Amino acid sequence: MVLNSKVADSSMGYREIFWICVIIAGITVYFYSTVLSDRYLNKRHLKHEPFQYTKYNKIARKKTPLITLFTSWDVYPESFTVFNNTLQNWPLLRPHVNIILFTNDVIPDKYKQLGWTVLPIKRQVKGHPILKHLFLEAMKHQPYSKLYGFSNGDLLFTESLIQSLRKIIVSPLVFNRTYMIVGQRMNTPNVTREEASSWANVEKAAERGEMKKTFMGIDYFLTSPQYHWKDIPEVQIGQKLYDTWLIWDGRRMGYNVIDASNTILAVHQNAPYPEKHGKMKNNLPYIKEPSQMLYRHGTLRCCEFYTLYINHTVKLRRRKKIPNHCHSSGI
Repeated sequence: MVLNSKVADSSMGYREIFWICVIIAGITVYFYSTVLSDRYLNKRHLKHEPFQYTKYNKIARKKTPLITLFTSWDVYPESFTVFNNTLQNWPLLRPHVNIILFTNDVIPDKYKQLGWTVLPIKRQVKGHPILKHLFLEAMKHQPYSKLYGFSNGDLLFTESLIQSLRKIIVSPLVFNRTYMIVGQRMNTPNVTREEASSWANVEKAAERGEMKKTFMGIDYFLTSPQYHWKDIPEVQIGQKLYDTWLIWDGRRMGYNVIDASNTILAVHQNAPYPEKHGKMKNNLPYIKEPSQMLYRHGTLRCCEFYTLYINHTVKLRRRKKIPNHCHSSGI
């Protein structure tokens, strides 16, 4: 009886040791599969190895993005180089920027692996997407973004976008208010794939670019989540007057409209329009205001706020002097 008791005690000891080993092994596997694998993914991510981006993006999506930025296009032969550059450039903004492409064209999987979400265009007029529906779809897809924005598909961005938006959203001038951020593009010819591959190269390419008059070349519109997109007429991108109308409408509504041209570098890749682009009159049935009035009230000079660099830091300021034509009848 004494011998049997010792055997039983020894058996119990072996079971305890077995389960302790199982627990230690489980902790070890968890450590290597999470902590070390995440470090590996981040390291591989910096080396731009596309096959690792899919898993990395699942981790990044758990965080609230600074902005959900989207674009839309219909590919034509003259635009291949331009759009390929954009598909390569925007993923550099991740994970701070969530990127969406609205298109009914086929996009290679290698770009989706870089972080692009590709969604179909549901509402359009004569091949031109309706802007408000792009915003509403983007908000539905990413409901927790701090900002939402549309940009033309031929624009390239740098870290200046992230830096500027970070400062704007915490500024007491617009905190807890409804606002829209707009800016002028830098027209830059012959941007190569190599130039679009890094922020430093984009900045260097922009040195040969130029800006047009301040009432032209407004190609991005970034807004706070509560912006009244549901009430916006069904204006289409790539058509006349929608840019100046949006600035006028924001001012008319009493929202804060911010000109970020000084601090957001938006490099416009010059490319010819296809013949099917037409006369760009699709918006005329939806925009009732005279074009001359919009050119007076919907310019960047009429924006009440603007950004600038002070000691290499982005600051948001209220404009002290706004041209008289911005205050004439119509607002």
